[in-house]
Amino acid sequence: MEKTIKLTLSISAVALMAACGGGGGSSGDTSANPQVFTAAAAKGELISYEIDPNLLTYSYTITSSAYGLSNTPRTGTLTYNAVDDTYTPNGMSGKIAYNSAGLLFGVIKENFGSGIVSVPVFGMKTLEKQIANVADTYNYVSYQCIASSPCTSLYGTIRVNNNGMWQLCQGANLSAGSLSCAVTLSGTGSIDSSTGKITLTDSNSNTTGTALTFASNGQKVFVIDLTGGTSTLGKGMVVASAQNNAPSSMDGTWRYIRTSETGRLVINGTTINQTIDGVGSGSSTFTPNQPWTGFATTQNGNIALAAGSGMYAASFTDGNFSVGLKRD
Repeated sequence: MEKTIKLTLSISAVALMAACGGGGGSSGDTSANPQVFTAAAAKGELISYEIDPNLLTYSYTITSSAYGLSNTPRTGTLTYNAVDDTYTPNGMSGKIAYNSAGLLFGVIKENFGSGIVSVPVFGMKTLEKQIANVADTYNYVSYQCIASSPCTSLYGTIRVNNNGMWQLCQGANLSAGSLSCAVTLSGTGSIDSSTGKITLTDSNSNTTGTALTFASNGQKVFVIDLTGGTSTLGKGMVVASAQNNAPSSMDGTWRYIRTSETGRLVINGTTINQTIDGVGSGSSTFTPNQPWTGFATTQNGNIALAAGSGMYAASFTDGNFSVGLKRD
């Protein structure tokens, strides 16, 4: 995600999601023990990410990278923000938060070939280790860097079968009777039963990326680290939730991250009141289940998905991307 990414009032960025404070907190978990997550970053990295809410420290290690950053470790200190139950990593733009379901959004700051930038991270504490348990049709939002084109955000659907076969349709709904996908792709997934990481390959046996999946109490979400092995998808990240997991109500406070900017959305019905980095920026509205079931579309034309587990992701008309969590 480049520095040019700007958060506009458009985020009304959709159906969902910080401010300042001090002292330790819980971010959705009353435990003071270190919280360890497996995550993916928006440029195409797999990461081990640890938050210590007691010592107010963070650390992460890039375990796999599309930009030659594998085995890169970072550590730092945190400031707790009680107003929205987030953490600010000192010296880094962005926020970190996790919830009681075991989901995380955060940030890393690295040089991905064109200068040092901060990019969003999304991950989970516990990975599902059976592909059959995550078989479903999913809505997705992605951030993709394809060849020499500018990185951009896209959306669509992905179908995962019990045997690991998968199909992707950009811009259309696989559950619909007729399709007009801007991009179609299919392939297979092979799971490492010891770690829960799923290696995705396309129909030409190219490695597409690694999927991290979460399934609990009927909630299914996943994130894919795109490695660039499949040229039509490029490098980046895909965040998805099962179509039948849209919350019946979006009411509440949602926190999000978009590169160097973070914010908070307070939703009441279909009205969104947004704060960007502690500064109020007005309100907007959204229409649920548009352009199809499980998505929401704002009055500005931005598209977001949300799951009952409290995760959120949005695609913006200007190509930007955000990811976040609802406050417990």
